[in-house]
This record gives sequence, C-alpha cells and structure tokens, in this order.
Amino acid sequence: MYVLTFSCGLVAYSTYAGCDPMALGLIKKKDQILPYFVIDKLSFVPGLPGLFIAAVIGGALSTLSSYINSCVAMMWKDVCLKFAFFRNFSDRYATLINKILC
Repeated sequence: MYVLTFSCGLVAYSTYAGCDPMALGLIKKKDQILPYFVIDKLSFVPGLPGLFIAAVIGGALSTLSSYINSCVAMMWKDVCLKFAFFRNFSDRYATLINKILC
C-alpha cells in the first residue's frame, strides 16, 4: 500500500516540478494534487476520473464501515454481555441487535 502511495506522490511531484498548480491557483489545498493530476493527465480516457473518485470514496467508506462494525462488536462483548439480560440472547438475535446498532 505504501509503495503505491509513494509512487503516486513521486509521479505527481515529477509532473508538476516546474509549475506549481497551487501557485497558479488551479488548486486551493495541497491534498487536491492527486485528483487534479488524474483530471489533468488522464482525462483523455472517458470515465477514468469518475472511476478514480469512485474508488477513493469506496475505499474510504469500506474502512469506515469496518471501523463501525468492530466498535459495535466490541461494545456488544464488553458492555452488553456484562448484563444478564443480554447473555440469554441467541446468536441470531445478537446479530440482529448488532446490525441495528451499526
């Protein structure tokens, strides 16, 4: 994962070494350089910038979903199972409650 991140940064740096898009006013923040690079250099392929943005958003949502699911699972184990009321639930009902909490 880090190799891909570093290589993307290296390619963007080498592409814009002579002209700074931020100084030219094309982007406002430093973290916009990679989406600007994709739109600037790869827009000749129809739909590629949209696929790139969709992949970034999909990765972020997947990470967020995994984080929320793990937090709810730990809350179920550490908090809810300390009460006798929740210990008697079947696995199917416990799964349903976890899905509702997520």
